[in-house]
Amino acid sequence: MTSPDSTTMTPTQAYDFAQQVLSYIEEAGLEHLVDLPTSRYVTTGEPVYDCEQVVVTIVSLQTGLPEGGQSSTPQAISCQDPWSLVMDIGIVRCGPRLEKNGTISHQALSGAAYSESIDSDVLMTALDSIAQDSISSVRAAITYGAYEGGFIATTMRLTAALA
Repeated sequence: MTSPDSTTMTPTQAYDFAQQVLSYIEEAGLEHLVDLPTSRYVTTGEPVYDCEQVVVTIVSLQTGLPEGGQSSTPQAISCQDPWSLVMDIGIVRCGPRLEKNGTISHQALSGAAYSESIDSDVLMTALDSIAQDSISSVRAAITYGAYEGGFIATTMRLTAALA
C-alpha cells in the first residue's frame, strides 16, 4: 500500500487505507465464521450507531509514526516524516434490552459480553493484516461501549503509518 521512502500522500490515501481495513475485517469474519452485520462502510467524524453495522471511522491524520509517543498528540512536522492515520473501527450489534422491571438480565449481559469477545477476536485477526500494510508498527486498543439505544459496540482505536 505504501513505500518506506514515500513522504507525499495521495488525495485519497487515507480513505483507501480505511477501505482496505474494512476488507480485512470482512476477511477475518469469514475466517472465524462470524456473521458480521451487512451494513458496512467508511466514514469520517462521528459515526451513527443506529443499526447493526461495521464502520471504519477516519478520526484524524497526524505527522509521525504510531510508536513515537502518544499517538493522539500531533508531532512537529519534518519533510521526511510519514503521516499516521487514526481510525475507530466499530462492530455494532443489537444489545440487551431493558426488561419490564427496568433491569437487564445477567444472562443477556453475559451473552452480549460473549458476542463482544468474538468481535474482539475478529478485530485482532484483522490487525495482523493491517500491520502488514503499514510502513511501521501500528498501535491499537479495543474498548467496549455502553449499552445504549439497544446497541453495543466493540471498537478498536487504530493508528497506522501511511507514507
